[in-house]
Amino acid sequence: MIFRPGISKKRISRALVCLTVSVLLTGCSMSNIPWWPTAAVQSQSSEGEENQITSLGLTPDLNYDRPVIEAHIEVDQLGYLPGSPKLAIFRGDELDTHFNVVSADTGDVVYTGEIRSKTEAGSGETFSYGDFSELTAEGTYYIQTDVIGYSYLFSIKEDLYEDMLDVALKQYYLNRCGTSLASKYAGDSAHSACHTDPVTLQQDANVSLDVTGGWHINQAGDRDVVSGCNTIETLLIAYEYNTEAFSDDSDIPESGDGVPDILNEIRVETDWLLKMQDPSTGGVYEGIVSTDQGKGYDNPCRVLPIDMDATLSFASALGYFSYLYQTVDTAYATVCLQAADRAMKYAAKFPDKINSDAYFKAAAMLYRATGYYSYRTIVENYCVARTDYNMSDNVVFTGVVTYLATKQKTNSDICNAMMASLRSYAEKMASERRDALYLMGEQAKTVENSTLLSEIARLTVANYIVSSNEYENVMERYLHYFLGCNPYNICYVGQYGSLNISDTEAGRDILRQPEQNAFYILLLSGVTSR
Repeated sequence: MIFRPGISKKRISRALVCLTVSVLLTGCSMSNIPWWPTAAVQSQSSEGEENQITSLGLTPDLNYDRPVIEAHIEVDQLGYLPGSPKLAIFRGDELDTHFNVVSADTGDVVYTGEIRSKTEAGSGETFSYGDFSELTAEGTYYIQTDVIGYSYLFSIKEDLYEDMLDVALKQYYLNRCGTSLASKYAGDSAHSACHTDPVTLQQDANVSLDVTGGWHINQAGDRDVVSGCNTIETLLIAYEYNTEAFSDDSDIPESGDGVPDILNEIRVETDWLLKMQDPSTGGVYEGIVSTDQGKGYDNPCRVLPIDMDATLSFASALGYFSYLYQTVDTAYATVCLQAADRAMKYAAKFPDKINSDAYFKAAAMLYRATGYYSYRTIVENYCVARTDYNMSDNVVFTGVVTYLATKQKTNSDICNAMMASLRSYAEKMASERRDALYLMGEQAKTVENSTLLSEIARLTVANYIVSSNEYENVMERYLHYFLGCNPYNICYVGQYGSLNISDTEAGRDILRQPEQNAFYILLLSGVTSR
């Protein structure tokens, strides 16, 4: 029995214990698993039963804490598109030579494949896998071997990700601050309006501001400008490059108004961001944090001081939003653009405090939106001595693709250098990932999801600019990773899969982390728009 490292002891539900005990101890009988289709059990062959472990004579105690048990066959617990590559990973000291894919509805074996071995480059670690890409018929399936038992259920179908994009986008509605969430839209997450009182400045309690609105970034109710702006930009990239993937019917109050719901949701955050700009200077406050009420504060929140990173992030995100929002509401887009311009003018007063990468990105956004020579000068001064760009940095990457996308006058030498860096980065990343069963090779058990998500976001954008079937296959591999085909056989996307991270560590659910969720939406929209 293998235990998943890195996860503290948690209470496991009765259904999960029944599943893991049945699969890992008996390796065959599924009749005592509540969700397993009866038809599948009744249709199983009895051949070879005398060689299978049937019982250890133990009655498990379901009322004490134990580590979550790791399954031995790893699959995407949501499933696969019909025409896409399909892999399963097998782990154990002793393995079969072949595996079966079984219909969960009928119990019939629909595909039999060979279990092969592969040694990962770098680590020298050997993994066993099975390829069942030839199976394209839509349905619900599981994988079975005589020695290690069964996988979790998965589907093969064309509209596999149809609902997931709306679910991911709706999470921002559930994160809204300062407004009541109706049960009609929020279900069990419905609540009355929160954080509606004026909030005082951290450095001057005599000054209070109306900073209602925006998105919570954590359970404490904090709101952060840089995080909000990063999230906005990623969502806008997803919308701009994959517009057809986004609808006006994701079941939020604004649905049906003729505006894609992703833009409606972003406007909730930009309304709050506009309140975070100091009208007298143009600088932008860093964010809002919850305070210890035990210290006697009359309000549980404080506004953090003006911050340069927040100011430049604000200028960049509001500039981008104004560019794409012009056709929806010209007046509001103009307000956003003017606010972004004021933020850049504030930043220019403190050249020694400016992060040059962030300044370049903000200038690229505003040059695209306005065509102003002053912004073009900032961009070209940043680029003049560069022949290569650090495309693994999200700030630099976003600035580069923004400059490449502008319809304003550009410098051809700069564009050529940017395109060369983009191609080189995308090809290197795809080459490293296409053959690694766990994407990261020897780092598979230590890499953070945030790293993987930002990485695949960049490849998704690169695929839009430099289209490649190879990139698209790697994009799907990342989806499989997050949905269960990873070293822990756990689904990191809330509401999906048989073994979900929310059951043990809800804070690591991708949907509950605004910046990570935005990257995931970008990936999903890139796959569904192909």
